[in-house]
Amino acid sequence: MGASQSSTATSTYSNEETIRGEMASYAAKWSHKGQTEHFRNTVPLEETDFTQTFKDSGLNEFFTSSKLRLGKGFNCNLLFRDSRKQTKIPILSTENHTVLQPLGEPGRDLGENCGTKVSHLMVINHSDLGPHDPVTFNEMLPSTAEELDDLEIRMGLLETAYENLSNNVPLTECGDKVLEKATEMGVDHQTGIRDFMVMQIMALTDKDLEELPGYKLLNEQNENITRNEEQVQMLVNDVFGEEKIPHISLICIQGPKNNSQVLSHLHQFKVPSCMMGNLPKVIRENYYDCKTILKIKREFIMVQVEQEREESGMLVRTKTVRAH
Repeated sequence: MGASQSSTATSTYSNEETIRGEMASYAAKWSHKGQTEHFRNTVPLEETDFTQTFKDSGLNEFFTSSKLRLGKGFNCNLLFRDSRKQTKIPILSTENHTVLQPLGEPGRDLGENCGTKVSHLMVINHSDLGPHDPVTFNEMLPSTAEELDDLEIRMGLLETAYENLSNNVPLTECGDKVLEKATEMGVDHQTGIRDFMVMQIMALTDKDLEELPGYKLLNEQNENITRNEEQVQMLVNDVFGEEKIPHISLICIQGPKNNSQVLSHLHQFKVPSCMMGNLPKVIRENYYDCKTILKIKREFIMVQVEQEREESGMLVRTKTVRAH
């Protein structure tokens, strides 16, 4: 699959000081313990106008992108609604999460003349096991320890998805959502996931391609090859098959100010190792490295736990003194 993600700082992408500073500014405005309860109480599964709720919940102070839509239909809750349904291109699923190729234009932010755009995957939470089942808006906002554990699980699932595609494992190793989609399409469950990825792309209808968010897959020559099965298969095999040059896996998010969806979704891209010191401009400026985020948040949780222990100890000592 290539070398693991480097810790080299590239612009804001993995710059600890920048990421820590932005997190602090969000935390100063965030009035909830973590994100799960606020998410469960705020984001509807129904296709409704979200304008007033968005404002009343305070989310408008964090999600400020001009791309964000609030009206009924295609809006900022679409990904959350779709998470409970069968997604168009599932790659891996567990009881709680789905790894998928996003609709729209996969890999767009890798820039022009990039031959690995088909490597763009996302992971989302699809479970609803109760009000405390972890789900987040965005990893730049404050998190609980349980939400951080969930982040680490999601990052691991993206790595597993790449390994599965590289090895072209049978669909029986890819989870229920993938098997359900294969059954729906009449595809043998022993089919390799790399081949099934191509089948799913080719099965997209004209309506899927044309209605928002649509779908468009570009090759290294910036040509739309979505309807060319031979070229799509060749591209998928080139990107996920035996590597001709070393590649790295980027696992990252966009912060709230650049996001058009309120359900957290981690992105994964595969790029040549030689690009690590010079990532595409949009990635450098609009995305944050999830490994760096996880590191900072783990440190914060440890400090928080230690402070709570000290405060608890002080409280016990105070009560003891008063008892005397």
